[in-house]
Amino acid sequence: DGALFSRVRGGARRYGSIGGRGLWLTVLTIIGLSALPAGAAQADETWSGATPASSTAPNWSNTTNWVGGVVPPSSAGVLTFPDLSSTPACIAPPTAACYTTSNDLGPISATGLVLSNTTTGSQYKIQGSALSIGASGIMDNFDGSTGDLISAPLVLSASQTWLIGGISY
Repeated sequence: DGALFSRVRGGARRYGSIGGRGLWLTVLTIIGLSALPAGAAQADETWSGATPASSTAPNWSNTTNWVGGVVPPSSAGVLTFPDLSSTPACIAPPTAACYTTSNDLGPISATGLVLSNTTTGSQYKIQGSALSIGASGIMDNFDGSTGDLISAPLVLSASQTWLIGGISY
């Protein structure tokens, strides 16, 4: 008779029920939606700057420059460049890449960029290929006397807030 009711044994009508095919369609839809793979989370990567000093030491392709030995993929989570004052190779005089970095991997899209250098007189220098920064934006916590420098081309791929020296922009 209609979508609002169905006939049951004895010809009586029952309102609000779903017919056999409709029930199976609903069940299969729910199972199908729950089986869809979730979007893969983008891994965050942290700079260690631990490659021994050389002309290629600052390169992002050096696995020893990254915590865990994994270079950022072309689509990364948050890229973090922390304070390295307790890293033996970065204590004066530095014998490693430390605060100078060069993206030699090609364009990278990251959800955000964090610079947490609080060592007096130290300055992160990020250069090389383009960085596309997503909705997490840029956070730069510097010591107040020396700001960090990004000379790599930046692409802003989403609306974002930047936190520079504790001030939101």
